[in-house]
Amino acid sequence: AKRLVWVPHGDVGFVPASVKEDRAAKEELVVELEDGTRETVAKDDVQKMNPPKFDKVEDMAELTCLNEASVLHNLRDRYYSGLIYTYSEIGRAV
Repeated sequence: AKRLVWVPHGDVGFVPASVKEDRAAKEELVVELEDGTRETVAKDDVQKMNPPKFDKVEDMAELTCLNEASVLHNLRDRYYSGLIYTYSEIGRAV
């Protein structure tokens, strides 16, 4: 199975990539971007990607991977689809 992740990108924030090699000893991953280019990135810079069934989800709390890249992707996806309203029903502990 392909392991999909978000990789930081200077122009757009994060871009999708698939993990091709895990260099555990160096704490690095070799990833392949959508255009076919490969990059070596630090494991700490990579964020997990949600399965496609969570694309354009209205309640951000439903995301299995609730991280910066996934939230930005979901907001961008919803905005370009005309679905501008969203919320997050995350409970607060007092």
